Amino acid sequence: MSPFRRIGIVALVAFVLQGTCLAQSPRVGDLAVSQRVALVIGNGDYPETPLPNAVRDASAIAERLRAFGYTVREHHNLGKARMEAEYRKYVLELQEGGGLGVFYYSGHGLQFGGQTYLVPVDADIADPREAAFWAVALEPMVAVFERIGNRGNVVILDACRKNPFGRSEVRQHGLAAVSLASLKNTLLEYATAPGQWASDGAREKHSPYTEALLLHMGAADTDMTEVF
Repeated sequence: MSPFRRIGIVALVAFVLQGTCLAQSPRVGDLAVSQRVALVIGNGDYPETPLPNAVRDASAIAERLRAFGYTVREHHNLGKARMEAEYRKYVLELQEGGGLGVFYYSGHGLQFGGQTYLVPVDADIADPREAAFWAVALEPMVAVFERIGNRGNVVILDACRKNPFGRSEVRQHGLAAVSLASLKNTLLEYATAPGQWASDGAREKHSPYTEALLLHMGAADTDMTEVF
């Protein structure tokens, strides 16, 4: 098992298994974690292509994480400046406390030039070359998680939804893959395979990915290798 996968599993045990032991993995009680912090963002109020379930998805995940002992920063429908500000606050809290971190994002995402971008609700991308200006790049965020030296990080992206800017030239499907070889302290999970779309789900419910995640997060005897 790679160091990336092993550390990622240990991080996830803390909020899913509530003390259940994995084969060849420590018990949650043995982790001696001083802090568990989560940043949960649900962006659904896009002017052109709203996502009815994104905020509900984020709220449900936030509620579950609180039940597992996490201090949760939960935010809905953020513009770019607020997304970046809340991310910085979250990173500083993780760095100071040294505990486990979970970052969950539901909303629009896109890729351009091999980079994945999380789309704020105030983005106005008419040309793919504008993505770096209007949206928040994923790889720099993950790179920071790798450097801060906390116990472990989980990044969950339910963000591979339909193209939010059909009028533009953004034609590359889904999200781009981040090199797993570079990840030693972060478990990165997508709602679907890189380059593919995921569904927002039926109205007034959850996306299929988050609905399944909530189901398996609630099973205390589930092996973490099976959760994702």
